[in-house]
Amino acid sequence: MSLERDLQHSHCQCGNRHRPIKRKPRCSTCLSPSNSTTKTKAITIERLQTELNDRDHQINELKRKLCNDNNNNEQQDDTNSEIQSLKTKLEQTEQLVNDYRARLQTQTFKASANHSKNHLSEVELEKVRGRLQKRIEELEPLPELLKQAEIEKEKLQKGIDELRKRLPRQSNFLNQTQLTDRSNSNRSLPDDDIRTLQRDIFSKIISLEEENEKLSKMLNTKEEELRNAQYRLNAKTYEFTSINKQDDLKTTDFKFRNGAYGSKERFLPKDTFDLEQQISRLRLEYSQLKHEKDELERRFTSQLTELRDKLEQSNNKNRTMQNYINSIKTAYTTLFNDTLPASLTRYTTT
Repeated sequence: MSLERDLQHSHCQCGNRHRPIKRKPRCSTCLSPSNSTTKTKAITIERLQTELNDRDHQINELKRKLCNDNNNNEQQDDTNSEIQSLKTKLEQTEQLVNDYRARLQTQTFKASANHSKNHLSEVELEKVRGRLQKRIEELEPLPELLKQAEIEKEKLQKGIDELRKRLPRQSNFLNQTQLTDRSNSNRSLPDDDIRTLQRDIFSKIISLEEENEKLSKMLNTKEEELRNAQYRLNAKTYEFTSINKQDDLKTTDFKFRNGAYGSKERFLPKDTFDLEQQISRLRLEYSQLKHEKDELERRFTSQLTELRDKLEQSNNKNRTMQNYINSIKTAYTTLFNDTLPASLTRYTTT
């Protein structure tokens, strides 16, 4: 745009010089000995005007070439649009191929995952079977231990009952002994033995009661463990049955998916091959168009640079000539102490 403005400005400046010269009859005062100098300067100005006209013609020619280059630029824009369209089509095709590949990988991964799940399910089933068998083996001695604990509890309870029955008799015996000891102070040693025996009996009773309480707690704990074990055994049995059903369903589903995957796998390679051929063709067209575009851009840039250089040279020469004409005007005014004749004013700038 700046280049066109410079051309228009130069054309406007030079257009003023194409106006016809209105010659007026020279006055008698101009018929002086310096007429020859004036004629020489007028001839020089005429020659400069001719050169300016030639430069103006060159500028018009450069503008015409610039318009042609603009047309080439429009053609280049069309080529760019076509290249962009091909590029978009190429990207869409590549995206489609990537989608097919992703689907193929997904189906392969799903098949591998299903196979791995089936294998893991079998391994997990074996582990569950092993744990259940081990737990059953651990729970097998519990009924026998429970019976032994019951028998031991009954024995201890009988011992406690017998001791409780003997305790009142021993207390009566001790009371009688104490009364006897009060009447006879010399018999202090048997009283100490009786007290010691009484303390031992009470200690044994307390110990037996504590042991009985511990055995009761242990028995309750064992019963609770037995109930929990039976509950876990039932849960594991139900879980084992559910796992077997799931395994059967997964095996059936895996067979169905494997068949579907096999059918898809047979058609995917052909589609992928066709798309790859289409991508190769589009890439070739894209490369050719890109090469043509680069060549057009290079030629356009070269021509535009050349035109700009020529235009700059013409503008420089025009400015030089204009400065020369202005200097002639100044010299004329200084020499003759008069304004420039009207017939020569069209060669000067305002």
